[in-house]
Amino acid sequence: MADRSLRWRVDGRVMVAACLLAVSALAGCGGAPVRQAANGADQEAETTAVAPAANAPDGAEGSAKGIANGDSPVVLVSQLAGQGVTPEEAALVTDMVRRELMATGKFRVIDRSDMDKVLAQKASQLAGLSADAESVQFGKLLNAQLAGTGSFGKLMGSYVLSFRLVSVETGEATNAGSAEGTTLDELKKGIRKFVSEFAAR
Repeated sequence: MADRSLRWRVDGRVMVAACLLAVSALAGCGGAPVRQAANGADQEAETTAVAPAANAPDGAEGSAKGIANGDSPVVLVSQLAGQGVTPEEAALVTDMVRRELMATGKFRVIDRSDMDKVLAQKASQLAGLSADAESVQFGKLLNAQLAGTGSFGKLMGSYVLSFRLVSVETGEATNAGSAEGTTLDELKKGIRKFVSEFAAR
């Protein structure tokens, strides 16, 4: 009777040990794929989060369309030289040119706030330069490929604008255009026309 009781206890221990081994084996076999799948999901999530950042807009207001194309040249548009107009009018028309350049999707235009920050720090490097030379030097400071410069004034009751894009590398004009109109709306149409011609070249 004692031998039989002892044999049951031994057999029971063997069965428990076998069950534990079976459970461990199942956990070991099932655990790896779960971890692998989790790692795969983490990797996929990381790729999804990083990939769009490469084509993300720069953050400049209204410039998303231009910034989105990474192959487009970076353009710095300097304040137009005013002739017979107020500084506010010159700034307004300069912004018109910036917006039209961005709207083509062919140019990445540097935000004016970024220009102001650099200008505050590097004004001494631009002192005494001509309009074109100043724009080119300013463009170099901001890693631009093209610098936009020109003049805006009023002549015999009509607004007149002259604008050109200059290569920061060579200092040579790559595009030039002009516009005029008795109202700012007419002037804007002229700006849109020559900017569209710039984009098509």
